[in-house]
Amino acid sequence: MKKITILISIIIIISTLTGCSDIYSEFIPTNSITAPSSDSAKYDVVRIVDGDTIIIDLSGENTKVRMIGIDTPESVHSDKNKNCQFGKTASDYTNNLLSGKKISIEYDEDKYDPYGRVLAYVYVDNNMVNYDLVANGYAVAKKYNPNTKYAEIFTQAQIEAEKSKRGMWNDNITNLECNLKSDYFINY
Repeated sequence: MKKITILISIIIIISTLTGCSDIYSEFIPTNSITAPSSDSAKYDVVRIVDGDTIIIDLSGENTKVRMIGIDTPESVHSDKNKNCQFGKTASDYTNNLLSGKKISIEYDEDKYDPYGRVLAYVYVDNNMVNYDLVANGYAVAKKYNPNTKYAEIFTQAQIEAEKSKRGMWNDNITNLECNLKSDYFINY
């Protein structure tokens, strides 16, 4: 994994120095955040609620998990005015990543939100889904204090996604159109 990350970094540096922006704009980032220890518990994904919320089988009970540090556009909000088309796209992306998979989770400071959902970083195939969603333009970085362990990494991933016009940034989705709540927007 380190060799691939180093190789991709070298390609980016060379393409930047040589002005070859086409290679950079097609770059999909490698997730540098790996799963907790391999002996951590694995949970079945029962259902995808939307882009940043899933239901898992946690000790025999269906449990709602909200991915922390990110926010995806709404797709199933009870107030239909808060939903946007890209919310469905983000939800579909999460569904493709997680449907039928076993995941592991990592907690930060607070384990539950005010709605009773488990707050976690979600990993599939040893890659963090929270990071993947931001890095590929399906979510924005959002600090939810005190759960800020990866806040800086998510912010950098969002900056790169915006610059490279990945996901929603390619479609010129604005924070107003999708009611996004990011701590950082550059909107190139």
